[in-house]
Amino acid sequence: MATNLNLNAVGNKLVSLWNTAQAPVQPKPPPPGGEKQYLRLPVESARKLRWYDKSDVQAIIKSHIHEKRELNEAIALLKKLLLRSGMSDSELDLELSHVLARVDDIKESDEGVNDVLLMSLQSGLAHLQETNTQLQEELSKLKEEVETHQARQACPSSSSTSISTLDTFSHEIKPVLLAGLQQSLSEFESYLSASNSLSRQIRSCEMDLNVAQATESMKALAHQALGRKQIMKDTSSEAQGVEEGGSDGWGLEESVPDAMIHDPASHMNLIGKLQRLEMERRCQAEEIQDLSEQLAVAKGLIDEAELIRIQMNKTEDRCKSLEYECNAIRSECEKHKAACRMAEEFAEQRGAELKQRAHAAASSASAETVRKYQDMCLEYEERASTAERRSALSEARCNKLETAAKDAQGQVKNLQKQLGDMKKSHSEALERAEAAVVAAAKEEKQTAGASTKTLEQLQEAELQVVEVQRELSGLKTLLLATEQKLQAADAREARLMAEVRELDQVAAEREELSAQVVALREKIVDQRAERGQLEHFKQLVQELEAGRDRLQQELLVTAQLATQLEARLTEAVHRVDNAETATQVAEGRVRAAEAAIGTEVELRLNAACSNRSLWPRPIREEFDRLEQRLGSLQAGILAAQSQLQVSSDQLKEGEAVRAVLEQRTKDLETRLDRREAELHSLVEQKDLLESDVRLRFDQLYALQQECDDLKRQRNAASSALMRQVSSVELLSTQQNPKWQVQNKVGGGSLFGIAQNLSPQSRAALTSPQRSIAHAESFGLKLSDSQDSMGSMNSWLASGAEGGVATGSHGPATGSVSGPSAVSSRRTKMEGVDIVYLKNVLFKFMEAAVTGKVAERDVLLPAVAAILQASPAEFGLLKRLFMNTTTPPAMQVLSAFGIKLS
Repeated sequence: MATNLNLNAVGNKLVSLWNTAQAPVQPKPPPPGGEKQYLRLPVESARKLRWYDKSDVQAIIKSHIHEKRELNEAIALLKKLLLRSGMSDSELDLELSHVLARVDDIKESDEGVNDVLLMSLQSGLAHLQETNTQLQEELSKLKEEVETHQARQACPSSSSTSISTLDTFSHEIKPVLLAGLQQSLSEFESYLSASNSLSRQIRSCEMDLNVAQATESMKALAHQALGRKQIMKDTSSEAQGVEEGGSDGWGLEESVPDAMIHDPASHMNLIGKLQRLEMERRCQAEEIQDLSEQLAVAKGLIDEAELIRIQMNKTEDRCKSLEYECNAIRSECEKHKAACRMAEEFAEQRGAELKQRAHAAASSASAETVRKYQDMCLEYEERASTAERRSALSEARCNKLETAAKDAQGQVKNLQKQLGDMKKSHSEALERAEAAVVAAAKEEKQTAGASTKTLEQLQEAELQVVEVQRELSGLKTLLLATEQKLQAADAREARLMAEVRELDQVAAEREELSAQVVALREKIVDQRAERGQLEHFKQLVQELEAGRDRLQQELLVTAQLATQLEARLTEAVHRVDNAETATQVAEGRVRAAEAAIGTEVELRLNAACSNRSLWPRPIREEFDRLEQRLGSLQAGILAAQSQLQVSSDQLKEGEAVRAVLEQRTKDLETRLDRREAELHSLVEQKDLLESDVRLRFDQLYALQQECDDLKRQRNAASSALMRQVSSVELLSTQQNPKWQVQNKVGGGSLFGIAQNLSPQSRAALTSPQRSIAHAESFGLKLSDSQDSMGSMNSWLASGAEGGVATGSHGPATGSVSGPSAVSSRRTKMEGVDIVYLKNVLFKFMEAAVTGKVAERDVLLPAVAAILQASPAEFGLLKRLFMNTTTPPAMQVLSAFGIKLS
């Protein structure tokens, strides 16, 4: 299916190409005005004839290599598909007919493209012929005008010797110009004949190439079809041989026909044709180069004619100057000279116009011919690409032969394997026969009496031996057949490998030739450029030498004229005295004529200046352009003046602002001086204050050290007092178990603790000042009653986390810290009112006794903080109150360390 789809796509593309190539193309006539004329080709043909530059060569080579690889892959895939599908002979014949039809279509499409190219060449040749006829007509007209001018000059007149010299000079120059034009026309005619012959050669080469392509494609397709048929026949015969299993050797005894193998002679013929075509292309390129050189020579002749005309104008100017010098003497011949000059100028203008037309026609024709030759080069490059595609097809055939060789090797391996199996079966059959013979001999010896049985057994053994011998003979014949097949396959493989090597050599030679062709093309291009430069330099040298010769001739002519003029001048000096009287009379007439001419000229100039329609068109356009430019310049001047006025106003405003700013800066400078004086005074005061502050800091540092010493002494005393208090025995039989609660501030004691205290501690419990001092002696720093609530809140917050208030051991107010001498786990409470502590304890005991569990649990951390309990002790308190078997009163007493006996 994939092959059919690909072939259908290729066929559709070729049909479209043929339809586009068969479209009628009407060549247009050359447009007037010297415009460029291009080939009118269909789109597909134009794409095929694309002009490639040097920079595209590498990309083209890469794309060709990529296409070859894709073709090889596609061919390999098609081979696999064909082998798997098992196509029949009818299908192959049908496919071959389709391929042949497509080859005919391709051939017709190529012929259509060639016809289009030939039509374009014919149109170009017709255009060249028309230009040739036009040039001939113009040349005939020019000859007629020259003859009429010569006839006019031949009539008698009162011209001077200067006019005769001009006539001789023009007679000397005009034949040269005519000869140059005739030579250019002859060169054009030779170019036309050469282009016709070249077109005929190109057409013949194209026909030969098309015929060679068609024959080669037909041969290749026929070889492929025959090869496929033979492969199918071989495979079918192999299948029949395997089914039959006879002595025919499985149908592989027939050798592969030679038609399946590609003939290398066709490749050699193709290479020879390619070489011949390359040689023809080179010859045609050389012919094109020769034609271009001839065109260059014709252009050089035309340029020389132009130079002659320019030098003729220069000499005329010189003659005019000489005539102006002799105007006083030759006043009577001015009219004749003017008439002759006008006629000569008219003839020169006409000749210049004809030369320009010829030059333009030659340039357009040369450009068109160059373009046509470029198209021809493109066509030859396209043919080279087709040759490369054919070489790619040959490479594909080589790959096909390689795959066939690989298949043959696989068949050989299968046959060798089958031969080994046959040998094994043959050896097993021989062993069975020998065992049967030995067994029969043993039985014959053992059962000598039983003759009938032994005879039957011997007959059976003989029959088995005969069958085994028959099988052995069949296996031997089969072995011989397989050996013959192996030999044939080896010979076929060797032949295929030799052909593959030859094809590899051909491909390598083709690649080398293509590389050489590319290198030669580059060299040819470089040599053409160098040759063009050399020709240009040679032409310049020739022109310079010709100019030098012409200048020398002109110098001689001017010297002759100078001698003649000197002689005439001497004669004129003698005549001057006689002509003075006549000149005085003529002067009056001349003045009157000059006045009349001046007035007339002034009137005409005034009329021309007042009426612009009488002016020439370039002058009018230039005047309008200058007026527009003057208007734009005036507008720009007005805009610049307005901008200048605005900028001057802005400058005045800036000057006023600058004056104000200068006044402000002066005021600020005075204020700054005043501030600097004040700053100096403040700096001096600051220095004095800094010295005073340093003294105060030194005093403060000394006081701080003294305070630290006092604090350390106080901490030592408080630690000693705490040790004394902790050693007091609270379990006394004389204690009053009732609570002594006093609502007044600073009164009351708890469980008769004051009975066992010192008189100082007892006095502290009766007055607030003493109580605070007593508490501070225990390590508690208490603030006033105003700060008691905030201090208590912070203290409760610190005690809520495990019952221990943490803080720094410094003298800061509002912090809670324990005495450093007692224990690191104990902390000191500062800023707490003793009455508030008593109320907290009372609330806790009330909640514990009345069974208010939530309030008790909230106040438990505060009580632990008051008691300065460690984390372990706080956990013990929590476990104590969570014990439901103990009465609440006993829990409270146990919390305060009181045990009842």
